[in-house]
Amino acid sequence: PHIKYKNEPAKQTQISTDDKNKNKMESTENREIEQKMPIKQEEDKSDTPIWDRESMMIRVMNDPTLASIVIEGFLEDVPKQIESLSDYIDIGDIGSVKLQAHTIKGASSQVGGERVRTTAYEIEKLAAAGDLADAGVLVEELKEQFQILKQEIENSILEERKK
Repeated sequence: PHIKYKNEPAKQTQISTDDKNKNKMESTENREIEQKMPIKQEEDKSDTPIWDRESMMIRVMNDPTLASIVIEGFLEDVPKQIESLSDYIDIGDIGSVKLQAHTIKGASSQVGGERVRTTAYEIEKLAAAGDLADAGVLVEELKEQFQILKQEIENSILEERKK
């Protein structure tokens, strides 16, 4: 079966007053939890794998066809997502930066793109703190990490085909 994905940047939507209050409470709870967690300053990415193929295969139930579909969608969609993230930073839309970084983080996690995920998470945290200047600097790193991941995936696919 062919699975279609919607290739559009994440957009914020209007939420009702009740939802806003609920989100405010959840946000407060999340902040309290995050404050109790140890904070790593400047995570060393050299210890973080570029691509955790094994975890991705577990997520797709070791189905190579499904893995190919997920990877293809990821490689096609994420550059657009990163471009949208950059645009949101340029216009100073903190909420959209946070949401877009979160979206990229989730997509990267699904394919095992650990360094991309980590960088997106750092951008998400910076946006939550209102620091779009540093978030903008990290977008360049995010682009580089995506290209490294893409090359790693493509090399792995070529190696698999040789077997």
